[in-house]
Formats: sequence, C-alpha cells, structure tokens
Amino acid sequence: MKIKFGIRIVLYEQSFEPIKNYVVAAERLGFDSIWVNDHLLPIVGSLQKPMLECWTVMSALAGVTTKIRLGSLVLNNMFRYPQLVAKMAATLDVVSNGRLELGMGAGWFKQEHEMFGLPYKKHFERIEMLLEAIELMKSLWTKERTNFKGRFYQVNNAICLPKPLQKPHPPLLVGGYSKHILDLVAKHANKSSFILLSSKEFAEKADMLKEKCKRIGRNYSKITKSFFGEAMVVGSEKEAVDQIKRRLKERRMPVKQTMQYAQKCIIGTPERCIERIMEYKKAGVQEFMLVFPHLDTKQIKIFADSVISCLS
Repeated sequence: MKIKFGIRIVLYEQSFEPIKNYVVAAERLGFDSIWVNDHLLPIVGSLQKPMLECWTVMSALAGVTTKIRLGSLVLNNMFRYPQLVAKMAATLDVVSNGRLELGMGAGWFKQEHEMFGLPYKKHFERIEMLLEAIELMKSLWTKERTNFKGRFYQVNNAICLPKPLQKPHPPLLVGGYSKHILDLVAKHANKSSFILLSSKEFAEKADMLKEKCKRIGRNYSKITKSFFGEAMVVGSEKEAVDQIKRRLKERRMPVKQTMQYAQKCIIGTPERCIERIMEYKKAGVQEFMLVFPHLDTKQIKIFADSVISCLS
C-alpha cells in the first residue's frame, strides 16, 4: 500500500491568505491531505496570538483546492452539538466534492472552555459524549430519519439532507490512544491518529487496537493507522538536534529530552527522514500527518522533492 502524506496546520494567523497559499502549494506538490486544528485559543505561547476557526477555514479551503483532502485534527466535540456537526459535515462533503475527512476528539484544553463559557465535563463524561455524538452522526448520515435518545443528546425523527457524497459517510478519525479512546476507535473509526510516539510505541498502540478489534469482531485492516508528528528536512544531524531543542523550548519542555523527542519526530537529513518513515511503516503506519515549520512552503517543497519522491 502506498504511504500517504498529509500536512497538519495550526491557524495562528490574522488573515486567510497565508493559509490559502500554503495549502494550494501543498496540493501542487502532491500532498494527499491537509489537517486543521480546532481551538479557540493558542495552546502554545501567548494567548494574544490570533487564531482562526477550524470549520470556517476548511470551508474556505474547499473553494480554492480541487484534489487535496480536507480534515479536522481534531474537532472538539464539546464546541458544537453533533446534530449540527452532522449537517455541517454533509454539507462540506458536498461542497468539496467528497474530500472531507472528519477527525473528532473529546476536548482537553480546559482554559478555552472556561474563557468562552463552554461546558467542560470530567474526562470519562467527555468520552461518553464523544461516543454518543459519533453514533448520532452516523445515524443522521445513513438513515432516512433518526430517532436518538442518549444520555447527552436526543433527536426526534430527524432528517439530514443532502447526505454526504462519500458513502456510507466521510472517513471518521478519532484522535488519541487512551484505553477508552482505543475502544471507540475499534468500534467506530475509519482512521486512528497516534500523536508523538516513537515507532516502537506506535507498534505497541497498534497491537492494542488490533486486540480490541478482535474482541468485538471488527476487521482491524479496515482502520487506517496514522502518525501525527513534527517533520523537517535539514542539512545535518547537528542542525536536526538544534531544531528539536528549539521546539522543546517553544513548548517549555526540558531540553534534556532532546534525544527522546527526536525518536518521535521525522527531523533530519533526507536520508534520515526516509529511514524514520520506513521505521514507522514497519510499525504499521499507513498515513503521516506532519507538522512543518509554520506555513513554510520552501520546507514542504524540499520534503516533497527529497523524501516523498524517493518513496513513490
């Protein structure tokens, strides 16, 4: 199976133009997908940085691209009623001519919930809400009418038209790898997304997911396994170490974790990046969702020309 490569972007911008130019370049360079984060506040650095909204940006990107797939990584279930998300997703799938990838998560950044007056439940309740939300959305996408009476969500004889173009619905990704999230992935997801894991750790989580699929009779091979992490092509291993140290400092993490963090990234010379990708492929990765230096079109071109082209 051909390895797929996507790019994950954060929306730290005052205007849409830089994002549009970056995504158009990514499509031209042959990347398979663009993944957009869903936060109301920056999660790193100053809260005063501008932050555009996920769904609005994806909708705008649908109008300036034709081939690249558009995904949320991941949509915070606590921000929007799933009844509305189902309608929004069906609409965007139609508008984009069947290019939507819907990534869903339970939500975790408490500060943005508190600042915007949005509910923030205990962890197990957020997981239960996400499970209900996914079940409700899938019903709205696939049934003529939906009746749903859950603990958190209810609808009465609801209609969702038009249906998504992709059948039975857009690919559904669930982000995370906690025990309860993996249960949800095994039951409902078309894709998993494991963030910042070494290839060894990825293989361990993939084995856990395989076992959960086996227990419920789900075909494990039907779930696309994806890796989400940082990437960059540099000229030397010293430069790679320097880049990783800089990123740790930006995240206020100890620099002593440099070598450990390096095992969870694809940062290095072209040869080293290819070597790391093959390690992850052996561990079960089928799709890479990579975070490059912010909206740097030169970097994604270097990666496409010196890494992806050697793997096709």
